[in-house]
Amino acid sequence: KKLQGMIAENTYIHVLESFGLQLEDSKEWRDVINSYFHRKSGISDELNRKIY
Repeated sequence: KKLQGMIAENTYIHVLESFGLQLEDSKEWRDVINSYFHRKSGISDELNRKIY
């Protein structure tokens, strides 16, 4: 967010939205991977994240 005002506003908004999507996708993949390994190993997640 430090680049706001230093680069074109449309570029800033586009990149910020892309990072938001990337963050949500990474959380989804984390949950998918945790669920997969939980089913295979039976070991629960240390942080008690939801298993799907």
